[in-house]
Amino acid sequence: MLGANVVYGTSYVVARVTLESVPPATLAFSRLLIAWLALALLSRAQPAPLLSRADRRAIAFMGILGFAAAYVCSNWGIAHSTATNAALLITVEPVAMILLSPWYLGERLSRRGAVGAALTIAGTVVLVVNGIPGVTERLVPHWAGDLVLVLAGVAYASYSLLGRRVLERHAPLAVTTRSLIWGAAALMPFAGLEWASRGSRPRGRRSSSTSSRSWGRSWAACCSVSRSPSSRSSGAS
Repeated sequence: MLGANVVYGTSYVVARVTLESVPPATLAFSRLLIAWLALALLSRAQPAPLLSRADRRAIAFMGILGFAAAYVCSNWGIAHSTATNAALLITVEPVAMILLSPWYLGERLSRRGAVGAALTIAGTVVLVVNGIPGVTERLVPHWAGDLVLVLAGVAYASYSLLGRRVLERHAPLAVTTRSLIWGAAALMPFAGLEWASRGSRPRGRRSSSTSSRSWGRSWAACCSVSRSPSSRSSGAS
């Protein structure tokens, strides 16, 4: 888990650079599609699980909320904030899980857990706004991007919450593979609209000269997250 998070932590910086030339939904769609292809190859030898209607519905929402919404919000937030803030605000994910688990899973929220969540939120806020709100030189300098990054953290948490019971009955690889294709399918129309709008814009000499570097950065961003779905599914289990 430590190694997976170290690898995943590099994606913020790579994504920040890639988003200068690749739109948020397109980048998210590419990452999910590549991850699905990789896991589909790994799961070919495994028998298809028998899923109930409730399990299929949960997996669909895992893909739509936990992958599609989380990735596109994360990309948009990084583009309008900083990679550092994105790495800090990912702490919203475990905090959201702590606070929402009693409501959705019926788990008990201990006093220690509530205090820990409050301290995590307070510490993250102080770091993101460059100090104490109202006293710092710049009050929430990237508020729009930071707010969307918070929504991304909640969306990431939804994957683990929705998948908790499903992963008790089915293998993580099969569940993750199916949720990835749901996420990619949800993002496909938005990625298509982004590329259509980009194609209607005039392209200058600079855009053509940097196309190879842009695709290189996009490939690096996609590959940097290829291990993320497995780590998240194992964490949820």
